[in-house]
This record gives sequence, C-alpha cells and structure tokens, in this order.
Amino acid sequence: MTKTERGTFEMNIQRFVEDKVDDIRRAVDKAEVSMNARLEILNEFRQTVNDSQERFMTKAEYYSAHQRICDDLVELQKSANIGKGKASMAGLIFSIVIAVISLLISVVKIWK
Repeated sequence: MTKTERGTFEMNIQRFVEDKVDDIRRAVDKAEVSMNARLEILNEFRQTVNDSQERFMTKAEYYSAHQRICDDLVELQKSANIGKGKASMAGLIFSIVIAVISLLISVVKIWK
C-alpha cells in the first residue's frame, strides 16, 4: 500500500467514523427529545392524579360522614315510631271516648 493509498484509506476511515459519530449524536438527540416528551406527559398525568386525589374523600372522612347518616337515620326511625305511637294513642283515646258516650246513651235510654 502506497502512501497516497494509505492517506486516502485513513481519510475514508476518518470520514466513516465521523459519519457514524454524527449518526449517533443525531440518534441521541432524537432519543432525548422523545424522552423529554414522554417525561412531560408523565408529569402531566402525575399532576392529574394528584389533583383528583385531593378531591377524594379519605376513609376517615367517609366513616365519619357515614356514621352521622346512620345516627340520623336511627333518630328518624325513632321519631317516626313515636309519631305512630301518638297516632295509635289518639285513636285509642277516641275509641274509649266513643265507647263511654255510647255506654252513657245506652244507660240513659234504659232508665227512661
């Protein structure tokens, strides 16, 4: 191999290596852009999840609210039962009054 051929060969190798290094740099740049876009999307998703979690009720809050509702329901049932009891008592008293009046009318008619 002559000196000229060797020089040309070395220049070809050098150009080949430089081209490959440029290709690798371009590939790295593309990968970096792609990775940054992916990370940005993941950060947006993470922020969305965090925002929605702030609006969710914790278990303690749920159990507290649920217990209050159950207690209110028990009180409402007691109130309804008391109302029914009062209505039954009023009906009973009305029936007794009618029975006493009927008895008095009957007694009065018998004695006349």
